[in-house]
This record gives sequence, C-alpha cells and structure tokens, in this order.
Amino acid sequence: MANPDYFVLLEKQTSGPTGGKFWIVEVYGSKVILSWGPIGKMGQKREKNFSNPTAATIYATARENEKLSNGYSVQSRNRPQPSTTKVAAKPSTKPKPVPVKIKVSKTALTWDF
Repeated sequence: MANPDYFVLLEKQTSGPTGGKFWIVEVYGSKVILSWGPIGKMGQKREKNFSNPTAATIYATARENEKLSNGYSVQSRNRPQPSTTKVAAKPSTKPKPVPVKIKVSKTALTWDF
C-alpha cells in the first residue's frame, strides 16, 4: 500500500503483562484505518470510509486527540504540512476595452427643440 496521507502511532504504558498498548491511525484519501492492541502483538484493525479526504482527516485527528487525553503518547507522526506555495492568479476573463474613434460630420443635421 502507498504511504498514508496521515499517520500517527501512539503508545500507552501499562503495568499488565504486555507492558502497554498501541494505537495507530492511517488516512489514505477518504479511508481511515485504525489499528490497536498490546505492544508486540498483531492487534485488531478497522477500516472506515468517508465521503471526502477532509472528513477522514478530521475524524482521525479527533480520535488522536481523544487517545492523547487518555494518557497515550506520540511515538511517530506524519501529518501533511500546510502548503506554502502561492496559488497563481487566474488570468482575467474580461475582454480588454477597444478604443472607439468618433468622427463628427460637418454636414450633420442639428436639432432645435
């Protein structure tokens, strides 16, 4: 599978026999893959599809923040960086004004009202 658009690996240390648990979120376009379980084991996986990539990323960050508030710590993170490139201005679609030359006839009629 290609590199994810968004990836976070969180771990929480516990006093249990495994020593802790992991939680991973990966975003591939509009698909989110969640993985979790004891450290050193395969764990479980769940896939969730969204209508667009933005909705998938919002869901992933919300779940990440939830886990961080429950005592998990970040082990690895790959978030997309905001674009720093400037968007080129669109070319004007308005037609350029055409200069009009007006000729006044010396024989033109004048109107008196």
